[in-house]
Amino acid sequence: MSFKGQAKGLVAILAGQASIVTILALVLMLSVAGAPLLQQKKVVAQHIGADVSIAKAYAISQALLANQDGQLATSNRSFTSTHLPHALTRDVATEPGSFADTAVKHLRAGQTRPEIHLLSLEGQPHLQYAVKDRADGVLILDLPLERERAAIGRMLGQSYLATSAVGWILIALLLFGCFSLRYFLRSLIKLPEAQRRETIEAGLRESDPSSKHNLLPWLLALCGIVFAIDLMNIMDSAVGIGYVLAVILCLYSNRSWHITLVAAIGATLMFVSPIASQYDANWWSYLENHAVTIFAIIATGLLGSAHMRTARAEARALREAARSRDETSDLRAALQRAEIAEAELRKTAERVSMANHAAGISMWEWDRKTDVVQVSAGSAFVKRLGGVSSYAGTEYSTKFVHPEDQERYHQAFVGALERPIGGSDSIEQRYRVLLADGSLQHIQFHGRHSRRRLGSDSRRGRQARDRAPGRTAA
Repeated sequence: MSFKGQAKGLVAILAGQASIVTILALVLMLSVAGAPLLQQKKVVAQHIGADVSIAKAYAISQALLANQDGQLATSNRSFTSTHLPHALTRDVATEPGSFADTAVKHLRAGQTRPEIHLLSLEGQPHLQYAVKDRADGVLILDLPLERERAAIGRMLGQSYLATSAVGWILIALLLFGCFSLRYFLRSLIKLPEAQRRETIEAGLRESDPSSKHNLLPWLLALCGIVFAIDLMNIMDSAVGIGYVLAVILCLYSNRSWHITLVAAIGATLMFVSPIASQYDANWWSYLENHAVTIFAIIATGLLGSAHMRTARAEARALREAARSRDETSDLRAALQRAEIAEAELRKTAERVSMANHAAGISMWEWDRKTDVVQVSAGSAFVKRLGGVSSYAGTEYSTKFVHPEDQERYHQAFVGALERPIGGSDSIEQRYRVLLADGSLQHIQFHGRHSRRRLGSDSRRGRQARDRAPGRTAA
């Protein structure tokens, strides 16, 4: 498949119904993937709530046992405590099968860890916690888990909603981009071909860096601010980001060497700052990130400089291509005008030739250097010469011009040749010719002496007319 066909297929996918189907598939995938994610977060919330409640029960039991002289059995909104004194050495009245009965049995058997049991009472989760007191009794705590699970569940639920919101926003942006592309392509196809090509080239054209503003002073000031912050040991972990940001902003400056200069200054200040600043607790972490930051600054500078040079070369090439295209268009238009003018000239010459033939006028041209006369084909003069269209000028005067008119005929041409430049170039005379059949004919001659470079005589065009009806040219 050709590149044009591939590009057409890509545009059809991006701007056609396939993009809508793809976005709907993404919506379905997001909805399906959200269900197990939500279930996972629910389980995590329950486990975290239980762990927090166990830690809370341990803290409460330790606090109560530390003040064992007071009342251990208490009840409030947060927990309910029950104390079974001497339960490990004596029989106490407990409900068979209850948590208290199970806990006493396990602790009597030598269990060292607390007895823990999770259950649901009236639809609310509870934690039952039993531990030995510091004598031979048992302390039992009953903690509702609703508050802990509510807090943790809200936090994880909000994170789930935030993640889903990001996904839906991305899909909304894709949908917006799809419809925007469809609208743009529909608007583009309505434009004339030249304007459509110009719009596409303008969108693909990389701007020439030389047309941008000079940002070097501002970027040097930014490097100075970052260096001052670095000396004050403020935000040491983010100082390198400031230098990298300055290097990246050089891409919007008007010279490609600006990015190299700012990168070199940033790397130098990264070496100077640790030497000039005071030692603090973040010294070693700063040095650990030092090499990575230097590498990021230099790599960004080199790649950015190369990108700017490439953009400048592309902009120059595009300007040359546009100029060549304009020159080609102008040349094509000039050739069309020349062809039209040539066609008009050919039509005019044909009309003049027809008029000359109809009026009996013959056109000819004499080259003085070669003494050759060329007569226009098909004229009446050719017929008088016996069908000859080219002959020597002296031959004509001796063979056809009447002997009594030869001297005057010759002097008319000599006088025209000897006239100074700027004078009259016309030649007019009347003479007689002897035709091949022996008849005599009077000719009215009209000619013009044409001069070439340096005033040298090159050729003469002449026009002759019979006294009788009809005209001829030599």
